[in-house]
Amino acid sequence: MTNLNLPPSLRAAQLILQELIAQGVRHVVLSPGSRSAPLAYAAYCAMQAGKLDVHVKIDERSAGFFALGLAKASGVPAAVVTTSGTAVANLHPAVLEAHHSCVPMIVLSADRPHELRGTGANQTTEQMGMFGAATRLAVDLPAPHAQTSDASVLAVVTRAVAAAKGLGTNHRGPVQLNCGFADPLAPTAEQLGQLQSAFTQAAPVVHTQLLRFGAHQDRITGESAAPQIASIESEPYTVVIAGDTAPAAAGQVARSQGWPLLAEPSSTLADQGIAHGPLILDHAGDLVDQIKQVIVFGRPTLTRQIQRLMANPAVKLVVVTDSGAPFVDPSRTADAVLFGVPDRWYEARPAVEDTTWADAWVATATTVTQVLAQLRREDDTFAPQTIAQHLADSVGQVNLLMVGSSSVIRDLDLYATWPGPAQIYANRGLAGIDGTISTALGIATAVRRPMRAIMGDLTFLHDAGGLLNAGQDQGVNLDIIVVNDGGGAIFAGLEHGRAGNPALFEQMFTTPHTADIEKLCAGYGIAHQKVSPSNLAEVLEHAPQGINVIEISLDSAARKTAQERLKLALSNALA
Repeated sequence: MTNLNLPPSLRAAQLILQELIAQGVRHVVLSPGSRSAPLAYAAYCAMQAGKLDVHVKIDERSAGFFALGLAKASGVPAAVVTTSGTAVANLHPAVLEAHHSCVPMIVLSADRPHELRGTGANQTTEQMGMFGAATRLAVDLPAPHAQTSDASVLAVVTRAVAAAKGLGTNHRGPVQLNCGFADPLAPTAEQLGQLQSAFTQAAPVVHTQLLRFGAHQDRITGESAAPQIASIESEPYTVVIAGDTAPAAAGQVARSQGWPLLAEPSSTLADQGIAHGPLILDHAGDLVDQIKQVIVFGRPTLTRQIQRLMANPAVKLVVVTDSGAPFVDPSRTADAVLFGVPDRWYEARPAVEDTTWADAWVATATTVTQVLAQLRREDDTFAPQTIAQHLADSVGQVNLLMVGSSSVIRDLDLYATWPGPAQIYANRGLAGIDGTISTALGIATAVRRPMRAIMGDLTFLHDAGGLLNAGQDQGVNLDIIVVNDGGGAIFAGLEHGRAGNPALFEQMFTTPHTADIEKLCAGYGIAHQKVSPSNLAEVLEHAPQGINVIEISLDSAARKTAQERLKLALSNALA
């Protein structure tokens, strides 16, 4: 290597981070370890030079989801550093979520040199291929030596950044650089000073420029597709579905064509859509039977009502996808797949004159809203609906929200009406409950704006380790709302809850617990308060700065009773 004053492993770590910085990476999440020490020293020096924000997380699984949140919010790859062995494996859930939700992430997994692998050396396993097909690129960087050229290291880093950003494929996602490091792993005091100088004095120099021409490579332009697009637009009885990460075009084309929009919360288009879509699909049969075409944007995964509509053989299914992402067609019934959004669907066009179809959906949604409001006034057991609406009403104060999987995101989808736009994040790539707190903390760290997260008690407990050291960052303002119904209440609404064996259901699915969330928060040094659904709005309005946990206790049996009452009320109102 050209700089012989640094040991090869330190020099390689310096080059890796300098190239990441030059390519736009600004956040590195690091879990402590010995084999990854060269990257830790380099990251510290880069941080001291003001070139990187470094976030130290003790738990690698939390670190992975924290990096996921950083990348979700910024759109820029975040790097996560681990030592060798099981530390790398703990990133797997976050890597899988990044893969399925197309979030750019760079895994820097430290490893033993090749000659120590397969010898029984401590903390050594086969790390290459550990993430399987989930990575856009996986490269094994051999442990550097004195003759290793700088270019050989820099070129690999450049290629990894390009793959994470989806350049050339339009399919962003995680990459792995498996970095072999040989002793010595630690610098002398003089060498540490040289490393610091390398980041302080040197301006970032890009090894290879990554240029992308054309701002909208995911759009369909020209006349070749015009007949097909015209045919799609000619069907008046169309419904537009906006799933997770749907583009703005979904709302634009729905408005211009006079089509109702059913938008999941994490599409960020919920305020533009028809509220209570799944409830309408369940109870407004005469209206639903008129649907002739469904156009799907993003990845809808929340409700079986939407999945049934997409699988209806009497309805034409059109799926719109980014040109590099797998298209969504779980029922295998799509009549057409558009690899890219028609350019004209982004254009502001005069709305159609006949709005009868859309007006019918708006009127039906208004009826559902009125039924929900009446039930909430009559009976305080409608707590999930109350919580959902209070949270939606609060977007005027804080419009940045992370929603956990399971019941809470479905409550927002079913019951909330949104008075204004909100940026809503959710890990819907694989829809797991793990890493929700850590993802929210990563997002809040990236945006540096007040934020809220809502999740169930099991989701909170599953990632409670994400709270470790979280309160040390004074710039993060995050309210974590925990809906505590004593276990996995979501299963009560599935076929498992109707199996007729309450003891089996409670032990094997509900998984009740005795965790004291207040004491758990105290152990982590995080503020906590218990509130009722009715005073949630007031508590949110006056929430202090910093990280706060707001716990709401619910009766899972009352939830089920309330759902039955709602079902009856809607059947009567929409008959």
